[in-house]
Amino acid sequence: MTARVLVVDDILSNVKLLEAKLTVEYFEVVTAFNGLECLAKMGEGVPDIVLLDVMMPGMDEFEVCRRIKSNPKTAHVPVVMVTALDSRPTALPAWMLAPTIFSPSRSTTRRCSRGCVPWYASR
Repeated sequence: MTARVLVVDDILSNVKLLEAKLTVEYFEVVTAFNGLECLAKMGEGVPDIVLLDVMMPGMDEFEVCRRIKSNPKTAHVPVVMVTALDSRPTALPAWMLAPTIFSPSRSTTRRCSRGCVPWYASR
C-alpha cells in the first residue's frame, strides 16, 4: 500500500518538483495551491502526511495547521511545514501549533522524499 501525500504550495514549480520526486518513490500525491483547497482535499480523503508551505496568500499556514490539528478526523495527520524563513518571530507560532516537523529550508524536498515521508508511511 502506498502512502498518500498532500503537497500544499501556491507556487506551481514547487508543487511539481515535490510531486515528481514523490511519485518516483511510489507515493500517491495530491496537490493543493492554498489553505482552503488543502482543507477541502483533506475532507475528500485524509492523507498520510501534509507538506505545507509556510508563505501562502489567503488563509495563512498557521490557520491551516490550526484547523488540521483541531479537527478530530485530521488531528493525527503529520504536518511538515516547509519554509525559507528562519527568523524566530515567524518560526515560533508554527511550533505553538504543534506541526509534526518544522523545516526552515526549501532543501526539505530531498530530505522528505527519502526521509520523513517513507518513515510516516511505514508506521
